[in-house]
This record gives sequence, structure tokens and C-alpha cells, in this order.
Amino acid sequence: MRIGRARFSPAGILLFLILLLALALRLHGLGFGLPALYDPDEPLFVVSALKLLRDQTLNPGWFGHPGTTTIYALAIIDMLVFAAGSLTGRLADTHAFATAIYTDPSIVVLPGRLFIALCGVGCVWLTFLIGRRLFGDRAGLLAALLLAVDPLHVQWSQVIRTDIQATLFMLACVLASIEVARHGRLGDYLWAGLWVGLGTATKWPAATIIACLVGAALLRMRSDPANARQAAGRLAIGLAASLAALLIVSPYILIDHQTVLANLGREARPQHLGATGGGLLFNLGWYVVGPMREAIGIVGLALAAIGIGVAARRPVALATIIPAFLVFLLAISGESLIWARWILPLLPFLSLFAAVAIVAVADRLAPGLGRRGAVAVQLLQAAALALPMLAAARAEAAERINDTRTQAAAWARAHIPRSDRIVLEHLAFDMLGDGWSFLFPGGDVGCIDGNKVLAGQVRYADVERWRNGRSILDLGTIDPARIAACWGDYAIISHLDRYQREPDRYRAELATYRRFLDGGTTVAMFRPAPGRSGGPEVRIVRLGPLAGPVGDAPKR
Repeated sequence: MRIGRARFSPAGILLFLILLLALALRLHGLGFGLPALYDPDEPLFVVSALKLLRDQTLNPGWFGHPGTTTIYALAIIDMLVFAAGSLTGRLADTHAFATAIYTDPSIVVLPGRLFIALCGVGCVWLTFLIGRRLFGDRAGLLAALLLAVDPLHVQWSQVIRTDIQATLFMLACVLASIEVARHGRLGDYLWAGLWVGLGTATKWPAATIIACLVGAALLRMRSDPANARQAAGRLAIGLAASLAALLIVSPYILIDHQTVLANLGREARPQHLGATGGGLLFNLGWYVVGPMREAIGIVGLALAAIGIGVAARRPVALATIIPAFLVFLLAISGESLIWARWILPLLPFLSLFAAVAIVAVADRLAPGLGRRGAVAVQLLQAAALALPMLAAARAEAAERINDTRTQAAAWARAHIPRSDRIVLEHLAFDMLGDGWSFLFPGGDVGCIDGNKVLAGQVRYADVERWRNGRSILDLGTIDPARIAACWGDYAIISHLDRYQREPDRYRAELATYRRFLDGGTTVAMFRPAPGRSGGPEVRIVRLGPLAGPVGDAPKR
């Protein structure tokens, strides 16, 4: 109700403009790469959602994140797309729907990305609400603005993954936990528990947000000792509600527990190409000086550090958002792997802390500068943070739109005969209808018919079997004894540069690449350029004769 009354207030108008900016940034270039799929995990979620419809089951069959809420949401989106296609006469039946998807995945990927983008805008809105309730309208608006233009948040709001959706549920839990700390109503505990359960059903590390609920309950016990036992009982109910929500939303975590354990075992691998960590302190430092600094800038990090100190003076903030921030940061730093996207749930908190510092500095200067001078200082600080972030978000959007793999596909259309066979390392659906035959790396089986993969005739379960514990499928990880099964006329190589950055760790993989490329000729090279093109370094190689009598090479 309070939101409704503030709708046409200055704060309400500013919030509307910030949300509009957030939406515009997340919609710009939303269809990057399509119909090709460049993110390695997007196909997993898309295929898992389609599997629910195809097999008429509620079992996602994969629980690595666990990703249940995301897969279910995508399945609902797919049903809506199919319904729209049926009503317009474009899709005769489910078989036609499946064929259309594998011909052009955009018809389900784009709506799925739109859903994630809207979740990203929802994160901006919830960040405002949290900031307003803890620190007032100014801090809430500034925090929302900083998150709206955060380049890392914008980037991952355009990809079908679980991180943004999990962040949305975590922020909802924070909001409910603030109400727990202030009022302690049973409904507040239940709402907080519900959001914990939904967050955990989306991505396992989201369970750490329970620290927010626990901190709020402990504050409630200290501030109202006479009702401490009641608060403890309600906390137990809230914790039970979180577990119940998790199991109601994702019951197959128990029913199909063997698959859960198998998926978690693969997700917990000790190393990954380009993402192997170095222990708690190394990882913590990497997150701070790497993705956090790139997301909010050095000045932003300094302000966030000040903001934590300012926020710590407020009991509710000290009991809720600060523990939530620190526990999650330590949790991801303790993992074996390091990924920039893992800090996504931390970005709203960093934005809040930086906003709190900006407001505090302006208030401190207000007596000497006057109200207008203090407002000017606040605006200058906000602009100094937000404008570089906005520029970075725009530049990175341009990079995603002009990906090196897209450039390579355009070169191939202009120079490679349609009768030739091409070895690919990414899902180039954009090249499917151009007449080439394709080969894809398949781990233990060497290479497989890429046309069948792109046409949806290969099940994800088969891919997992071929992967056999490998973190990635590419030419470097195929069985060397089956290298002949990968021979073609050209190869479009998109993973080699990542191995070359870690030569000591991936000697065997680099040796396989050298064996494969020996005698070939690099005919085109596409490198990312800041602000203009993104993606990996891609090389197109005209393959030479196979060196050595390993396996049976296909006829050329």
C-alpha cells in the first residue's frame, strides 16, 4: 500500500525511470548470437525444460544447480509459445514445435532470456525497497540506480541461467527478514523461509541467505527478551518452512536423489578450464580485485567499504544484510572454482553499501555546504560511479552483439564450399541451414555427427555419457585414440586460447590440439576487441592430412 501512495511522488517517479533504464539496458541486444548458442549452459536449461513437455514429467532429470525453478519457468514459457503457435496456425503439433526449435532455438530462447531480464529488473526494484526500509529513499534510489547500470548484472540478465533468478529470491528473503527484525510476525518468518526454499531450489548457494533470517531472529530475541522464546519458536517454523518450500517446489531432490548426488559430484569438480581457484584467501582476493572491481569500480569498492561501516551502526542492517553479504562471499570463496557470475547475489549489497556511503558523505558535508551543496556532492558521487558503469554496460552489449563466433560464421559463408565438412566447438545453429556437414567433439567417442546434434537427435543424457566427468567437450578433451573421427575439411576452433593461458595444467589437451592442427593452415582469425567485439579467440583452420595411423579417418 505504501508503494501505491508513493507512485507519483518524486521518489516514485525516479524509481520508475530507474526501472525503465534497467529494462532498456537488459533488453538491448537480448537476442545476441541467436540462433547460435554461445553460453555453454543455456542449452542445458532449454533442453531440460523441453524434456518435461516431451516426456510429460515433472522430473527435470538434472539438479546440478539444482535449477528446478528455472527449468519449470522455462517449461511454462515453452507451453505459452506452443499455444501461441498453435492458435496462429504456425505449429500443427508438438512434433512441429520440436522441429521448429531445433531449426531456430530463438523461438524459446528469446522468451526465456526475456524472463531472466525481467528477473534482473525485479532485483533492481527489490534493492530499492531494501535500501528504503533500512536507510531511506535516497539510499534506496541510489542503490537501485547503481544495480540498474551494473555491467555484470546487465550481462547475466541476458542469459538463461539460475544466478539472476536466485538473486531475486534472496533479495525477497532479505526484505522479509527486515520485517522479522522489526515486527517479528509469524507471517514474516514464513515468507522469509519460503524465499530461502525457492532460492535454494534455484541455486544451492542461495541457501546461505538463511543467515539473514537467523540474524533478524537473533536481533528480535535481544531487543525483546520477554518474547525471546516465541521468537525462537517462530524461527524454527521459518526454517522448517524453507525446507518444506524446497521439497514442495523440487520434490525430485528426494525422489531422484541418486541423480542429485551424481550431478553434485560433477559440479564439485576440483578444476575447470579458466576457472580453477587457489584456496579461500586467493579466491577472496580474486573476487574483490577482479569481478567486484570490474562491476562497481575502485571508487565504488572504497565507498562500499565505508558503507559497510556506516550500515553496521544500524542494528537491523547489522543483523541482516551484512551477515548475508559476508556469509555468501565466504561461501563462494571457499569453493574450488572461481566464476565472475558467482558474485551476482553480492551486487545488490555492494550497490546498497556504496549508496549508503554516498548519502553519509553528503549528510556530513551538509552543514558546511548547505542543502544544495550537499545534494550536488551526492549527485557528483553518484554520477562518478554510475556513468562509467553505464558506459561499460553499453560497450559490453556491443561486444556480445558482435561476437567473434558470429564473425567466423559470416566468414565461413563467404569462403567455405558447402560440400565441405566443418569441425565445430560451439553450437552454431546459425550455420545449420547452410548446407555443410558438421562434426562435434564427443569426448570418449571422438567426434559425432553435428547435424544430428543441432537437429535435436542427440539426447543430453548421451552427451553426459560421452563427457564422462569432463568439464567441457572440445577438441582438446576428445579421446586421442579417436582423433581420426574428427577429421574434416575445416575446423572452427574457439577453445584453444583458453588452454594456452594455462599450459602447465593442460599439457595433454594442448598436445591433442597440436596433433589435430599439425599440417593445417589458419585461414582466418577473429579476436575480441574491447567495446567492439566479444567472445573467445576464434581461428578457422583448413585441415591438412591426418598425421599418423591413429583410428579410421573418415573419407574426405
